Amino acid sequence: MDPEAELTTRETRWELWAGPPDFPFWYATASTNTPTVLLKAVTECISDPAPLPRWREDTFSYGEGKAN
Repeated sequence: MDPEAELTTRETRWELWAGPPDFPFWYATASTNTPTVLLKAVTECISDPAPLPRWREDTFSYGEGKAN
């Protein structure tokens, strides 16, 4: 895969999604040249089951009305 094409088209090497399949709340993409250590760190952070404290009034979500 051409790393430049991975960044400028929908032909990505790595995709991370969160949320229901019909409307993911969050996603990230990375190319072949993304350092493995970075992919590992991101994957570990987003899969950590520990709660992340957030102040509701400081958090905007386009998923408003979805189950918390």
